[in-house]
Amino acid sequence: MKSNILDLLTIVCLFSFQMHSQLCAVEPPKAQENEALRDDATLRDICFADERQGWAVGDRGVIWYTPDGGVHWLEQKSNVGCRLDSVHFINAREGWIAGGWYESDTRISRAIVLRTQDGGKTWNRLKNELPRLRQINFTDRRNGTAVGDWSPVHLSARFITFDGGQSWQPAPQSEAGAMRCLTTTSSSIVSLDYKGVLYRQDRLEVPASAVAINHRLTDVVGDDQMAWTCGRDGTVARSRDGDRHWQAIPPLAGSIDLTRYDLECLASANGTVWMAGLPGDRIFFSTSENTLGSGSTGVDAPVHAMHFHDGQTGWAACSYGTILQTSDGGRSWKVQRGGKRHAAVMFVSRRPEGLPWPMLISESLEQGYRSVVVLDGASNVSFGEPQEGVDATIAKSSQSQRTLDNGSGSADPMKRSDSETTMQAIADVGGGDVLSIDASCRDETTYRNKILQAMASSRPMVVVLAEDLTPTQRSTWLSIATSNPSIVRVFGVKPGDRGDVVYHPSAILPAAGVVVEEAWTEALSVVSTEMSRQNVTVADRLLDRQPSVHPIDSLLHRLPIGAGGVARRLPPHGSRTQLTALQPRTRHGDWIKQLLDACTVTDDAQTLFSSRLKQLTSQIRPSDRPAFMRRLILDCYQVRNAAFFRASLQQAVEIVPDSPIGFWADCKLAAIDASEEWTRLPSRLSHVGSWADTKKSASPAAYGSPFETKPAIAQVSNASGSAVKHIRTTETSDLIYRHQPSVLLAQVARLGDEASPNLLSTLGRLASVTSAGNWQALSQAQLLRAQPKRVHQPFLHAAYSQTRPLLDGKLDESMWTTQANGPANPTLRFSYDSEYLYVGIEGSFPEFEEIELAPERQRDADLTKSNRICLYLDVDRDVYTSYQLQIDASGRCHDACDGFADWQPLWFVKTVRDEGSWVAEIAIRRKDLFSLPLAPGDHWFVGWEMLEAGQSATSPIACASHGWQPLAFQSGTSTPIRIGHRDLPTDDTASGPK
Repeated sequence: MKSNILDLLTIVCLFSFQMHSQLCAVEPPKAQENEALRDDATLRDICFADERQGWAVGDRGVIWYTPDGGVHWLEQKSNVGCRLDSVHFINAREGWIAGGWYESDTRISRAIVLRTQDGGKTWNRLKNELPRLRQINFTDRRNGTAVGDWSPVHLSARFITFDGGQSWQPAPQSEAGAMRCLTTTSSSIVSLDYKGVLYRQDRLEVPASAVAINHRLTDVVGDDQMAWTCGRDGTVARSRDGDRHWQAIPPLAGSIDLTRYDLECLASANGTVWMAGLPGDRIFFSTSENTLGSGSTGVDAPVHAMHFHDGQTGWAACSYGTILQTSDGGRSWKVQRGGKRHAAVMFVSRRPEGLPWPMLISESLEQGYRSVVVLDGASNVSFGEPQEGVDATIAKSSQSQRTLDNGSGSADPMKRSDSETTMQAIADVGGGDVLSIDASCRDETTYRNKILQAMASSRPMVVVLAEDLTPTQRSTWLSIATSNPSIVRVFGVKPGDRGDVVYHPSAILPAAGVVVEEAWTEALSVVSTEMSRQNVTVADRLLDRQPSVHPIDSLLHRLPIGAGGVARRLPPHGSRTQLTALQPRTRHGDWIKQLLDACTVTDDAQTLFSSRLKQLTSQIRPSDRPAFMRRLILDCYQVRNAAFFRASLQQAVEIVPDSPIGFWADCKLAAIDASEEWTRLPSRLSHVGSWADTKKSASPAAYGSPFETKPAIAQVSNASGSAVKHIRTTETSDLIYRHQPSVLLAQVARLGDEASPNLLSTLGRLASVTSAGNWQALSQAQLLRAQPKRVHQPFLHAAYSQTRPLLDGKLDESMWTTQANGPANPTLRFSYDSEYLYVGIEGSFPEFEEIELAPERQRDADLTKSNRICLYLDVDRDVYTSYQLQIDASGRCHDACDGFADWQPLWFVKTVRDEGSWVAEIAIRRKDLFSLPLAPGDHWFVGWEMLEAGQSATSPIACASHGWQPLAFQSGTSTPIRIGHRDLPTDDTASGPK
């Protein structure tokens, strides 16, 4: 690689720009003060400089060092509390560590790069503008490579340094998405992304080409003789021809059954390769006969990384802070630190939002029990005839690559997986690993095997089943747990306020130094765009092998689990001082409620809100103010008063301007002030938004169709669209934040013709690279007004139609015959005339049940307990504000603007279900969406989501989460003719008015 440095430097300069004077000054999370949390933190990587000196790194910023081959492991101070994913040493003194974190609220990916020149006695943080890194390697003290999340600054997920990590340049990247790992063989460089695509390139300075794909792949390693890759369900493959072709190895080879293992890591030395994962009871290796052998480890904890000094001596880094060592090439292993630790509690949920966070926080952070989380995404598992599974062989990329995007266009490189963000949040609240069961499990046998695998890897004594699990999921987990004698209790979370165990969000955890509700909200600010008011969490015992007449007050109460054992740490000790300091924070919620109620009954509500809020925050410690302002924004959103919400954003910008919530509030507020959509919402504080009103769910009858038998009630926008808009820029010295695609798009949308050349140039960079995924097309659409000659091929078109459709749910008019959004489910079609926007939706609707409709159609029906589709319309292309139109399988509807139902448009919908297919035909009055008539050349952004019961359609603290696509309005064959809405044809007997 050294021979190519000069050529590489010339090329990467084309992609880089000067930013050394603006290097990231954002501080990483602080190191955990709790020594027990660091002691059993999951280890992610391990590296030895020679046969004696080695380092292991992992969650919570832990660094373990051994001077004697692992006989003793000593902690070195990183002074950071975020996850460390990779460690690399070129000799016994010089080494680097890389990792990172996701910022709360903004969910921006940020990197940590540490360097030592004295064997780890001191670690210095190198400032950078990189996203979170997964792997870092150096060939000497100056030249290195790294891979990780996709960077909006560098427009790549591959990075190169020529000065020891002081500065980084992007390596060319054409594909969109984050990279898992990279390895250098004798003839090429092979990298693996998070979609399971293997890429090959002869030199790092040239774009990579995909050579194979399998969504199960997790790691790749190579040497001068052979390259190997591995993954879930025992997937293993190798290449002998310079990584161009890959041959799958059968998971059932001789006496070895790999199918029960999810392989996560590889290591190679002297022509031998080792592979391991979860459960960690065995580590596999290739033999001289090109067959597989294995060695028992004596532990079950998942293995996350391995390092071999030669063909005989190696080490493995595992969960719970466990480190293993072998001296015979992996045939036998011994534990060097951590012992046979396992989990005390396993929490199972479909989605991160559904986890019983108060239980997890109390048991893990306060009581010190080791815990593990399982995200069970197999919600569509069927216990009928087994369905055909995903092909496990390594497929040629040219054919398989097309399956990556599911027909929905290019991937979003900024999208974060649930498991990755949940790992950070779980570590922050004292938890351990996060295991995932993906949606490819579609038959009973595969699904049960995945559950058994998770239990074998963690060996929990207690299992907690979240409320969001389907009945099939819950019954399967319960039956398997019941048949496992090591599981003592199983709990089922339920709604209500009474049960066997009850956890209150306002509870104080003095030993941990937190209030449950604060820690819960902080965790959700990282893992999910969905926010909800925190309620009491209740669980009942579904199984208890130690029944007692005495009540229990926690999940593990009265179970013989000693402190400091394999399932429990030494619990921390609180103090009266800590308790006294925490008590005022439990009253923050009451203060906010009193503030909102007081401001709804006065004429000068705006002034009163601001003055009282400043009085409140002056009594709050500066370090607690960002969390307080986040809660204020969430509560203002809960009362469903748009003016309250806007006022809370304004105060966040003034009170905590340099915090993530302040950054986000500034950009959101600027978008609102210039938003076309928000002109249709109330602009002043009023009694409508009192706290007491949140319990009201009145849904008045709606008659909008002129063909109804009852008199029509006119439903029009409650704003004329002529409100004065305030246009301003959002300023920050944070280069990463300024280059976020959503921020760039919002800035250009607001400023329009006043956008600076520098801003347009920055957005133009995003529009010029394919690695930006769907952001490329959005950027191109945004630049059309300022740069009309730019090449632009939007995903969707809306053609002008001279005739109106009959809203019968058949999509048989000529206006629907062209321009669907590909083979995605569902497909979307758009058309328009002078009065209406028309939308045709066609696809399957999962797991719907017949619902008895009210005798009178309801305005804004409660759809929170139904599966439904949500259509997003962003008419001013700022990706921060939008309309949301929801429809369930029965045709019930709900409309909102940024989640506020004060927006009252006039729209018609007809839905038809037939043998598993579902069609919706929609007409929306244009003037309820946009002030001016639509014209050829106009562009909007549109998106859609299939929402499950209990899932929110929008979030108060989120942006750009709906897979936006540009919608271009095209001309028709004649001049549009304005026609009144009463001329809209419809099926009188079945049309669905809104």
